[in-house]
Amino acid sequence: MKLYDLLEYATANPFVGIVSSLDFHIKEVSVAVNASNTSSIFTNSLVRQLTDLNKLLDSAFNWNVPDPKLRSDLHGALPVILKHVASAITALTSNEGPSVAHSHLMTARSVAVKRSHLTFGDIE
Repeated sequence: MKLYDLLEYATANPFVGIVSSLDFHIKEVSVAVNASNTSSIFTNSLVRQLTDLNKLLDSAFNWNVPDPKLRSDLHGALPVILKHVASAITALTSNEGPSVAHSHLMTARSVAVKRSHLTFGDIE
């Protein structure tokens, strides 16, 4: 899928953009999980990336979603998703490790997929 197509779908359904963003960050954290030596520079970079994701998700409350059911589902899912992204950031900053952060991001993704009523491929 091309980036243009992704952006087009994301404008039709905000969950497409949210799940795609979560997928990207899950893959980034997966690299840290599989790395034998996670340096503080790498961890700080992951924290900054997840902080940016948190800002994007926080802004989603202000997104213009014309369909009332979709808007309701989005606003219902966002607090839970934000909570898990914040927990992932905390896991990285408190030295719980990237594997704990990864599990929080996977939980956030599963919430987003469930609330979207769409079918997304599995991520490994």
